[in-house]
Amino acid sequence: MVSQAKQLSGLPYEWFAYMRKAHPVWFDDKTQMWNLFRYEDVCFVLSNPTLFSAQASPGSPVPGLPSFQGMDDPRHRQMRSLVWHTFSPRMIADLAAHIEQVTDQLLDAVIACGQMDVARDLAYPLPLILMAELLGVPPQDQAKLHEWSNALLSNNTPETIISSPQRHRWAIQCFSDYFRQHVQQHRQQPRADVISRLLEAQVDGHPLSEQAIVEMCLLLMVAGNETTAKLIGNALLAFQQHPQLLQELRTKPALIVSAIEEVGRLYPPIVASERFTTQEVTVAGVCIPAHQPVLFRIASANTDEAQFEEPLSFNTHRTPNKHLGFGQGVHFCLGAFLARLEAKIALSRVLERLQDIQSIPARPPKQVQGLFTFGVESLPITFRVVSCS
Repeated sequence: MVSQAKQLSGLPYEWFAYMRKAHPVWFDDKTQMWNLFRYEDVCFVLSNPTLFSAQASPGSPVPGLPSFQGMDDPRHRQMRSLVWHTFSPRMIADLAAHIEQVTDQLLDAVIACGQMDVARDLAYPLPLILMAELLGVPPQDQAKLHEWSNALLSNNTPETIISSPQRHRWAIQCFSDYFRQHVQQHRQQPRADVISRLLEAQVDGHPLSEQAIVEMCLLLMVAGNETTAKLIGNALLAFQQHPQLLQELRTKPALIVSAIEEVGRLYPPIVASERFTTQEVTVAGVCIPAHQPVLFRIASANTDEAQFEEPLSFNTHRTPNKHLGFGQGVHFCLGAFLARLEAKIALSRVLERLQDIQSIPARPPKQVQGLFTFGVESLPITFRVVSCS
């Protein structure tokens, strides 16, 4: 199915197209950041970590999360390898039955009502519960975990982070205190979870510090929760904006996999990311000095007409679909396999159990965009239960 994408609040497709053509490399005086818009330029950044460091330069206008995400190799590779086994395709595939069980439990809680808020009732709690279980913290804490995650990634622009950093620091402190408490509990009572494995892990013959473990947990919780929640929510938003897509996926459920990839391209949870030049570098004929922040616009790259035919069309048969929604290169999203599987199962169960899915005109969707993320904050729908006969 091919359907023309509608304009999304906060995703300025027309501006992206203009900037790709007129100013593919643009210095934003307000934020003091270099912006890249073209697919090939974003790939150039992601493929050259020696030129574009993930480690923030001193005085960076936008602080990142304290974690290996902001490290370069070899330290980045060492830290990432400690949790790779948990998020490898083989290990994630073994979670399929449990993901379906949790999804059904969440749907069971709302099915008798004939309506639900996709974000509140499914998209956000599902990955929160699963990530909490993997880490080894109580899934019952999902409300405060979501609040802290939201404070870090939603509604954050360079201006608000710079002018009002208190909320960002508050969330970091809340997460740090929370995970430090659970790390100490795991020292006394080891379990079969990520925190216990990190306590046993060593890098260069030395155990990880408590701070390093806390930062690893913070990254996994925030990135693993927010990316997947927004992927699921954005997918159901896409289904509402392309009603014929729902019917196609019901008759051809195998297309859910490719539909998720189109969501990652056209409705990406991650709309931008940041690197820092290690030396003077030329991109698209423009010289960027050393030690400068570079914001590469994934949402723009994903709709670059030089890479994608009819880039604003939602095409479930798009092949190949080399979108950058999960990144590329050494910093390719660690949780991409889990996010894709959770989205596939959640969307499959929604289509199998619910029919006549409709938005509620009096309660339109609410979308939220930060500097790096974009997603559905609220998406109320009505539905009928699929008959078992």
